[in-house]
Amino acid sequence: AKWGKEKIPLNDLTPDTTIAQVKDLISEQTNVLPKRQKLIGLTTTTKRKIADSVLLSELKAKNNCTYTTSEGVTEIRHTFILMGTPEARI
Repeated sequence: AKWGKEKIPLNDLTPDTTIAQVKDLISEQTNVLPKRQKLIGLTTTTKRKIADSVLLSELKAKNNCTYTTSEGVTEIRHTFILMGTPEARI
C-alpha cells in the first residue's frame, strides 16, 4: 500500500484474507481507523464493489503483479493507494 510518500508493507497475506483484515493491518501501522480508509486501485474479477468482506483471492491481478519466489511459489502483489487521516489529526 502507498500512503502519501510512505510505503506500507503488508507481507504474508493469504488469499482468504479479507479487505477488513487488510484495513486492520493498515490501521496498526498508520493510526488511520478502518472506517476512515479508502483503498484506491483495487478491483474484483467480477467488478463487484470493494467491500470489507471481499477476499484477496477475488481481486483482479494487474499487469506485472505476479512474482515467483525462490521457493517456486507464485505470489500476487496488489498495489493500491490508501486515502485517510490518522485519528490524531481529526
